[in-house]
This record gives sequence, structure tokens and C-alpha cells, in this order.
Amino acid sequence: MRSIPTVVLVAVGACLIGVRSTAQSTPNFSGTWILTPESTPKASETRPGTGTGTGTGARTGGGSVGDHLLGALSCSNECTIVQTAQTMTIKRSGDPQGIIPAVVILNLDGSDSKNQQPGPSGGAPVDYVAHAKWSGKTLVVTRAVGGQVVTTQTLSLVGGKLTIAHSINLDVTGLPTLIYTKK
Repeated sequence: MRSIPTVVLVAVGACLIGVRSTAQSTPNFSGTWILTPESTPKASETRPGTGTGTGTGARTGGGSVGDHLLGALSCSNECTIVQTAQTMTIKRSGDPQGIIPAVVILNLDGSDSKNQQPGPSGGAPVDYVAHAKWSGKTLVVTRAVGGQVVTTQTLSLVGGKLTIAHSINLDVTGLPTLIYTKK
């Protein structure tokens, strides 16, 4: 018969192993990431924040959906991600129009992540709330825009590459899947 302290130590050890394996089951996206040519849409589509080249412009009936509607975060052509167990910070150059914020901080537990982006045409900054939550080894980030449009981005590591897929609750085609390699 085992003593109670031994049983307690075994139980505590099992809990610690369970916590460690849970923490290891989610990927760490930390690093500097560079957009690859294999991203969609291809070179004939629009580049993030510019309207030309490779990138994130999604086609709608005659216009395009810009990065500001594609989600809470945008790496554009290059970004640096710093991830802890609680948060993810995405740093990139802001675009000339001030639509894409230079720094975005996301809470990884699904709670409100309050960020701000410059207003259109140099107007007052616009507050927004995003939610980031793990679904297995994928980070799902949602953001409501204007109360009606909901954007979703899923981040995953595939073959050591950061993959960001976009979706939106509108009838939009050509939403991008962006693939980044670590610098």
C-alpha cells in the first residue's frame, strides 16, 4: 500500500505533464516572416496595401476588399511576430494610407483584443476588437468590421511556413491564402 504523499506526488506530476503537453501542442509563430510567391492570389492580383503585385486584394464585383477588411492582422510583405503564452504581437510597417496598423496585439485566450488603426484619409483613429483562440494547432482570429462584416483568419504552420487563410461573411471570391517563410 502506498502512502498518501506518494499518491499526491504522482498526481501532481501527472498534472504537470498534462500542462506541459498542452502548452507544446500549439505552435509558436515568433520570428520575422517574408511573403512567398506561392501565396494566392498570384502576381496578377493586388499586393497588400498597394493595389498592385502579389498579395491580399480579394475581388468583389468590380472592386477589391482591402487589408482593412481581411482581418485583425496583416503581415503584408514582411512582419515580425513575438508570441508568448498569453499574447501575440505583430509588428510591420504601416501602409502609406494609414489603413493597416503597424502593431497589433492579440490575446490568445479568446478575450477581447482592443487595437486601433488610423482612420481613412487621415481621419480619427478607429478602435476595433478582435478575438484570437486556439483550435488545435491553428490560431483562429475573428474581427467584426462595422457591425456587419465578420472577418476570420486562420494561422497555421505547414512545413515550417506560416500560412494565413482569410474568410469573410460576404459573397466575396478570391480571398487570399498567404504563405510566409521565416527570415
